[in-house]
Amino acid sequence: MATITLYADRINQIPSTIRSLKTNVEAYRGNVDDLRISVVAIDSSICNLDEVIRSLRASSDTQEEKAAALETIAGDTETFIGAVTEIDEEAAEAITSSKEDFYDDYYYLKPDSEKTDWEVWRDNACEWCRDHWKEIAITAVIIIGAIITIVVVIATGGLALVPLLTALGMSAATAATVSMVIGAAAIVFAGLSAIVNVVDVWNPLEGGWKTVQSFLNWGNLICGGLYNIGCIYNSLHGITASQLRTFGEALKNPDFVKALKGAQSFRSLFREFGGMGKNSSMLWSGLKQGQTTATEIATNASRVSLNSVWESVVNNSGLSKEAIAALDAMDPTWSMRSVAYVLESSGGVNAYLGQLTGTVASNGHLIGDVFINYERIVAPLNSHISGLTMMSEAGSAWSATSMFTNIANTFSYGGFVRTFGGVSAVSNTVALLEKLREIVFN
Repeated sequence: MATITLYADRINQIPSTIRSLKTNVEAYRGNVDDLRISVVAIDSSICNLDEVIRSLRASSDTQEEKAAALETIAGDTETFIGAVTEIDEEAAEAITSSKEDFYDDYYYLKPDSEKTDWEVWRDNACEWCRDHWKEIAITAVIIIGAIITIVVVIATGGLALVPLLTALGMSAATAATVSMVIGAAAIVFAGLSAIVNVVDVWNPLEGGWKTVQSFLNWGNLICGGLYNIGCIYNSLHGITASQLRTFGEALKNPDFVKALKGAQSFRSLFREFGGMGKNSSMLWSGLKQGQTTATEIATNASRVSLNSVWESVVNNSGLSKEAIAALDAMDPTWSMRSVAYVLESSGGVNAYLGQLTGTVASNGHLIGDVFINYERIVAPLNSHISGLTMMSEAGSAWSATSMFTNIANTFSYGGFVRTFGGVSAVSNTVALLEKLREIVFN
């Protein structure tokens, strides 16, 4: 604020005070003139007052000059005050600007009285953060770990453990159930343990609440940790969340679930007697009548089809005709055997698809139903399969294609190649380490 502004009331009174003095002088002059006129009226024979009259006239003239001078002084004073006020305001503005520039460079020297409400709040917040940085850091880690677990479970449809469990020999249907139960438990424990741990950071828990915290942390470690391990396994083997979600959508189909359950009866047979080797498996569908048979394709491509693998099982397993007939009766559509075949395949797998694959036959049957609704969905979840190559007809030969599309353009599907999911592996490892930290430090 300008200095003149602080004393404006007093300074502005100066011209009015001078003019008040001028008024008094003019009044005095008027009184002198009245006296002089009265003196003139006195008879000179009684008393000679010429000298007094001259003195009064001179005094009147002097008072008139003083009044004029006072008016000039008042005007000059107003001009002076205006000039000084303007200069003072400019100086104040320059000083304020310089002060702001100074505080911009040396903010820590700025007194609280000079700060805005926002600056005071911000400084208090920063000071609070400096005093509680450890609590803030731990809270952030706890929340991030819980968010990672919850997001990952939702993104993978709760099915992240399916590839690992099926690789260990568990039925795909059972693996899906176990994975979803553990995934749901992981979400519950992650959320609840995060809440109690954050509360404990800011207001240490005692008594029974400490027991509750320990229970939730162990539940989070076991359920969330297992699920994170499944996610890490998938990342290392290139199994994506999208592939898991596709599998999850297929689980809504009762026939698909039935095929998963029944496939377990065939897996051990294929593993022991099927003669399946790495990079030898082939899938096929949609071949026209009279076209090259799957057996011929397998021979030309040095690969084995499901037909030849099942024939090997029948010839080498020593199963009775009744047992074979029972298996055939259990799986009339070959969907169970197809799922088992895919789960026992390894290395690179080729899919030979005729141009009719994905179209509907005159009898209402979907051509290539087993490949479309079973094999292609299960294949990505088998971590032992390094990739699925789509083989399309090219005249009388077959050629690899990145995306197969049938002649009716009603079906389109691409193969896959495993790629390492580094980001997912790291994020799930962080979440797992956070769960271990909760157990160790709580």
